[in-house]
Amino acid sequence: MNTDKEMVAINYIEEVKRAYRKLKGTVYLDKTVPFLRNRIVSFEGKGLDSRLEAIGKKLNGSNKVWEDFIDEILSSIKVLTFPKLVTTGEEKRNDEPIFITNKPVGTVFIEKYNNYIDMSVEGHILGVLWILTIGYKIDNELIETCYGNRLYENLKKEKECRTTSSPNLMKPYFQQYESWRDEGLKMAEDCLKEHNKNIIITMLDLSKYYYSVELDFKSYKKLTERFTEDGSKCEQRLNEFVFRVFYRYSCFFNLEAKYAFLPIGFLPSNIIANYYLNDFDQNVITNLNPMYYGRYVDDIIIVSQVDKKSELLEGLDKNGISGIIEKTIETLHNKKIIAMENNKYYLTNYKKLEVQQEKFRFFYFDKAGSMGILDKIRKDIANNTSEFNFLPIEAGSLEKDYSNIFKLERDDSVNKIRGISKAQIGKYELSKTIAKHLSICKFVDGSGNIKFMEELDKIFDNQTILNNYTLWESVFNYYIVNNQFDRLKEFVYKIIDSFSSKNMDETTYKIKEYASLKNQDIWSVKDSLFLFLVACLARATSIVWGKKIKAILEDILQELGNSTTNNEIINLLTFDNFQNKRRLYVHSRMVNKYLIPITIEECMTVYKPNDDENEAKMYSIDEYLKAKGDNNIGSYKYSPFIVKPFEIAFTDILKSIKKGEDEIESNESISDSMIKEYGKNFWDESCLALNKYIVNIEIFKKNKRKNKRKNKRKNKSDNDRNISAIKICSDNKKSKFRIAVANVQIDKNEFENVLLDKKYDKSKRYNEIAYIVNEAIKHEADMLIMPESYVPIEYLPQIQQKVVAHNMIIVCGLDHIKINTSKKSKVYNLMVTLLPLKTDDFSYTIPYFHQKVHFSPSEKGIIEDYGFEAMEGNEYTLFVCSDLWFVPYCCFELTSIKERSIFQSYADLVVGVEWNKDTKYFGNIVESLSRDLHCYCAQANTSEYGDSRITQPTSSSISNIVQVKGGLNPTILVGEIDVKALREYQYMGIWGQDKNKKFKPTPPNLDKEIVFRKMHGNYFNE
Repeated sequence: MNTDKEMVAINYIEEVKRAYRKLKGTVYLDKTVPFLRNRIVSFEGKGLDSRLEAIGKKLNGSNKVWEDFIDEILSSIKVLTFPKLVTTGEEKRNDEPIFITNKPVGTVFIEKYNNYIDMSVEGHILGVLWILTIGYKIDNELIETCYGNRLYENLKKEKECRTTSSPNLMKPYFQQYESWRDEGLKMAEDCLKEHNKNIIITMLDLSKYYYSVELDFKSYKKLTERFTEDGSKCEQRLNEFVFRVFYRYSCFFNLEAKYAFLPIGFLPSNIIANYYLNDFDQNVITNLNPMYYGRYVDDIIIVSQVDKKSELLEGLDKNGISGIIEKTIETLHNKKIIAMENNKYYLTNYKKLEVQQEKFRFFYFDKAGSMGILDKIRKDIANNTSEFNFLPIEAGSLEKDYSNIFKLERDDSVNKIRGISKAQIGKYELSKTIAKHLSICKFVDGSGNIKFMEELDKIFDNQTILNNYTLWESVFNYYIVNNQFDRLKEFVYKIIDSFSSKNMDETTYKIKEYASLKNQDIWSVKDSLFLFLVACLARATSIVWGKKIKAILEDILQELGNSTTNNEIINLLTFDNFQNKRRLYVHSRMVNKYLIPITIEECMTVYKPNDDENEAKMYSIDEYLKAKGDNNIGSYKYSPFIVKPFEIAFTDILKSIKKGEDEIESNESISDSMIKEYGKNFWDESCLALNKYIVNIEIFKKNKRKNKRKNKRKNKSDNDRNISAIKICSDNKKSKFRIAVANVQIDKNEFENVLLDKKYDKSKRYNEIAYIVNEAIKHEADMLIMPESYVPIEYLPQIQQKVVAHNMIIVCGLDHIKINTSKKSKVYNLMVTLLPLKTDDFSYTIPYFHQKVHFSPSEKGIIEDYGFEAMEGNEYTLFVCSDLWFVPYCCFELTSIKERSIFQSYADLVVGVEWNKDTKYFGNIVESLSRDLHCYCAQANTSEYGDSRITQPTSSSISNIVQVKGGLNPTILVGEIDVKALREYQYMGIWGQDKNKKFKPTPPNLDKEIVFRKMHGNYFNE
């Protein structure tokens, strides 16, 4: 039996493991700390669990054991220096003429710096452990409108006194920043438009906030004592440890420091930074009583109502703009928000927290004035944000026009060239452009990618390279995914060249920036960037292996080694050490999973990281389907991310195809796999996290096969069909649905190109699909239907992101897939149904794949003429999503009278995904099916053959809600179906239907009991 002391140690060991995973999850998403990511990867050698357990034991050990451990961590602390602002040193002065050029400059100057802490992984784990024991309590005390660096609400399981095992720690910064900004603007707009009040928006920005916080141990204890009053010995140790890290770091900047400030890159700093101003936040709310007050770390927005008799308006009337600014500042001073000394503003009671005067912003909006300015601000923000709502389209804008990367400042009309006062590269726009190209580069023709690479080479001069060092890895990724390894090498050489003394002046502004800095105790910008570069390169190249990349890396490592004298960096650059680091990136799951179409576990199964002989490109589905490896990798619990249901199901299907299985995973099997594998994300927590949201319905139990998947082929009759029903449970129930039907062309030759293993340009298809999906989003479609054999399977990971983002079901046919096996090549024709699942805790796309049951005679004939086998499936599935009951069929399957009638009384909608020229025959089938099953029917066919339509069971004159044929351009047509009205009509008696006449009378054998239970939502005993 364990003693109380042993139980405490065991509990902390488990908490250490959870803290480690949350550290990984946080660092995984942070582009600014690849050097820490590199340390974490190295930490994951052999005996990871024992290392983590040792931390827990030392935390609960004797004073000597603990102090020795802390001294070791504190001695590992270093300070890295990175450029915050890089200039040419030739910025225009007021009395000089303006000169603008696109020619790269020579020497650049680092005018502003940022410092980051570099420390052992053990120190960072203890930092996260402090957050999980003390910091989360502090976070709970913050005002609701403190947005920066906030923790997830469900971080702790209070009843069980333990932390969740997910990798999530802090809320995504971009979502929090948008909320901080948008809530303020929304409040201002409501006050003006709804309440007819004048308002003023005040924006403040603190200068060097983290560096300006002043904490001695006494003030730190006072700040945190309320949260550690009843704390254990371990909590007290953790709390003291955090301050000791603060202080040791601060001593690098001043050896006789009386106060500590906050190290950037140490996660507890984020919590303390928020709470340090908690009294100030409360003071603003109490004394100023604004309509809205929001703070994002060191950025502040205040929205205040301005009364008719306000001194602000008097100041405006008497002295114009200067008058209202003066009165606004005076109000902030009188209300003890800001104070002034020596012509400098600072926060009241926080003398070191200086407000940047050049970033003071005041927006006064009069209720009688035009709302145009505020509307324009919100519109520009909305337009910028809305780009991410849609799939990127390569044609034209991305391939040829890169002007959006540049920011032009004007002091005159946009029509006058002389009105341009400054031209510079926008960091955000450059980042966004690279991200867009990276997301679609695998789907566009090579010439477009080459043009962009050429443009990147021109854009990244010395100044751009140093100002945008956090984008290096994205550029590396772009070259690697495009198999441009030589360009990767040249770009690395270009970065190295930018470090040289002839290109970078590291001293001109440094004395001013760091008056008290001991230069020998801090890493130079050059060495810090070298460390950053090596970490980015190791991660980016960890997804490609073989002789080609090995030769490139040997050249790069030699050049890097010749360009530095830092021994720590030189040690990283030996080929064996660098190769091992790349391998550990894969094994630790710290590779960039967004570049890999399947799960990393499956990659490790078929590829062997550290293999320099066999080519391995983890970013290619084609390469995966050809790969022969079968490695045993074992289980792993410290993944820095959640493996999502789509990734699980998509990998399962590709595995089935890769093996050449006669039947791919059944939909019931996919459900079970998603539920089980998703549960593994959460260790010892319930494996049923998805179980209540994805339900395999036992409607057709008598027809189900006990064996969900059979690999031995046999002749099956219709009676052997696997009939399944799956429900996605959510509160998003609707009565009417907007159905978008795609009208697109399909090239007949592409089918045979697949059979002949011919590579062909798919870029036009990708652009069309992106356009179609984006149009469906713009028209707020609830379902999008695309034709058979239309969507390349490698594009699904892109498309699925928009399903859950816009709560839109997508049903479409996938390109034929041919897999070469030892006996005979096999051809699959698949259809996919993508379903949105949104809950309070997560948002996911749930995919289901349908293997075509009946190939058409001509389709099957072509396949068999080539000596291949058409892999026919054996399953039909009814889906229930948002209370829409629908069943998809793939083209020739609809010709079976028996199989299209399976779902009578259940289906509100039958979906047909087609590539079929016999439109008259299929038109008759759809019209008959709509009446026979008494449901809506929607089918999407290629525009060449036409008859894409939405049909309802009414008189023929109005039965087609949508019907289209022809056209060169891809487009959609949207129609609305009223499921509620259909069910209500179906439940009526014969006289009620005759009187209502909204639809045609229901056919015999339509089960009104089923209809009734669907209407009232209790078919599944809800």
